[in-house]
Amino acid sequence: LKALIYAEDEVDRHSAMLCDILACEETFAALDRYEKHISDAVAAVYMAEPTRELRANDISSRVIRYSLKAHICERQVYRYLRQARELFRAYRGLRICDGE
Repeated sequence: LKALIYAEDEVDRHSAMLCDILACEETFAALDRYEKHISDAVAAVYMAEPTRELRANDISSRVIRYSLKAHICERQVYRYLRQARELFRAYRGLRICDGE
């Protein structure tokens, strides 16, 4: 009984992170199915070296690197990233403000 209570407490403590992970999985599943190019851009930019702390200009350098590899402009890569974030927000159930 104590183990069950402990497990439930741990799930409650980490529920936001678990919801983020689930929304991320759903986002990637949808992108892989319908918009693979967006999924590839997200992986190249946001998931490169996942164990290392982000440093200044990491994201922009990865965007440049991916744009050269994929033969698209940097602006298009940023559009792909924005579309992925919007899809994630929808799966996560977050409100989207008018300012963004």
